[in-house]
Amino acid sequence: MTVWNVLKDWGLEDKAQILCSDTTSSNTGRINGAITFLELYADREMTCFPCRHHIYELVLRNVFEKSNRRLHFSEKFKFVKEIVNIDISFLNISPDPWDRDDSYLKSQEIFQNLRVFNDTAERGVKLMQDFNGLLTVDEEQKQFLLQCVEDHRKQHPD
Repeated sequence: MTVWNVLKDWGLEDKAQILCSDTTSSNTGRINGAITFLELYADREMTCFPCRHHIYELVLRNVFEKSNRRLHFSEKFKFVKEIVNIDISFLNISPDPWDRDDSYLKSQEIFQNLRVFNDTAERGVKLMQDFNGLLTVDEEQKQFLLQCVEDHRKQHPD
């Protein structure tokens, strides 16, 4: 409802075409998801970009700039420079010459080699794959064991 109110306040409710969110069910759920409600309020379907990781904002930035809209994300991505110590100066120029820009090419190589996780879902799947059938074949015991391990991981994240 908050997003819809902001769209109305800014007079954008008829102009919004694309929705971008993470893949949590609170956003993408077909019954109570935020996207479902936004489409209901707008009385139309919208293009959705459910992203598994914020790095996809780089991709979306390119989409917007290619359609001649100017968005400035360089401040939001300063963390990238701090994390992997790369030059992000290419974010301040038009995307057209990026394929010839050394800082972009180096960044592209780094990001293409990153493993992206939907932590909650993929950790659960990995946990199940690792322990399925290892300790017990009884389904109730497996469920109890998984709950114990999950609780332990919440208490001790690292």
